[in-house]
Amino acid sequence: MDNYNNYDPNSSQPNGQPADHSGQQTAGNYNYGAQPQNGYGSQQMNNYGAQPQANGYGQQYGYNMQMAPQERKGQSIASMVLGICGFIAWLIPLFGYPVTIVGLIMGISGIKKGGMGMAIAGIICSSICLLLTIGNSVLGAMMAMKGFTY
Repeated sequence: MDNYNNYDPNSSQPNGQPADHSGQQTAGNYNYGAQPQNGYGSQQMNNYGAQPQANGYGQQYGYNMQMAPQERKGQSIASMVLGICGFIAWLIPLFGYPVTIVGLIMGISGIKKGGMGMAIAGIICSSICLLLTIGNSVLGAMMAMKGFTY
């Protein structure tokens, strides 16, 4: 501990010895290595290690960044919309069949491409509306055979 009592303001070391930049420790001389100079040919250091900077403004973000593939939800959304519209279209079977069948097909293909929740909702709504459309068609055909009119 007496090394710290021999402080010389003209020296770079606390015990009055000249600075030793050889990288080896001597008794009472703790050398932490040469600190990098911020010149034109040097790399700047941060707390995470040496990282060269792309230019004078810092690291370029987004240049080599890989993006996650984006889900294609268009068919899933269309299936859900057609399934909801099917609740009105089943009243007229001529419109109910195309709306619900296209909604089912888009929902099934939408599951494979992304948007799983909306595709399942579209399939369920389209299936219910298809059953209602089939029931309305059968009921209308039976009424027409028996001679019921509105």
